[in-house]
Amino acid sequence: MSRRNKKNRNIVRIGIFDGKSSSYNEAILETLWEQDRALTTMEIAKALQEKLKPTENREAQHYRVQKIYSVIQRKHNGRLLELHKKGYIVAENGKWRLSLWKGRLALFIRKPELLEKMEKETYREAFSLMKTRLKTPKDIHAPFGISINGKEFRRDTEGVLTKLEKDASFFYFIAQETKQLLSEGIDLDVINDEALVWLLASRDSVKKRLRKLL
Repeated sequence: MSRRNKKNRNIVRIGIFDGKSSSYNEAILETLWEQDRALTTMEIAKALQEKLKPTENREAQHYRVQKIYSVIQRKHNGRLLELHKKGYIVAENGKWRLSLWKGRLALFIRKPELLEKMEKETYREAFSLMKTRLKTPKDIHAPFGISINGKEFRRDTEGVLTKLEKDASFFYFIAQETKQLLSEGIDLDVINDEALVWLLASRDSVKKRLRKLL
């Protein structure tokens, strides 16, 4: 196999990171991850101005923030609504936050160095937040014909998350498993958070890793 073909095998496509909007999409996800809280559209616009178009000039700052705001909040092709529609971010009381899994995993696949920079305290807080948000309805049905007991899955996942608060390497592992799913044809722009978790949970490699933690 040629070097070029080997290289292409390691490349996975995430739609939101293609095209001219990719820099905005990446910056929005990274900002929400860095802030680790729900942000208003204006707070995001100000953060993006500092990240993408920094300047010391106050007048220029104001102009650039307003311009970025108009780009990310508009109803047609606005970055925030597009990311929300595709499940990477979630609307919460007039603010925006990363989705439980897709937003973080997409960002970590795009910028794996962020995982290396993640402080233990921030990691524990992230998993505590995941445990708080974890809600699996009793009659939930897994996608793709996967058979999983909803009650058992919720119980096991809560237990795993408790143990994973001390093991930042698992986030890297799950990001790599998600990357493998993408190379197998799963479209992260289309699959929702819930289906992604079910699909990951059905993988033998993930089951094996989880059994060691339970």
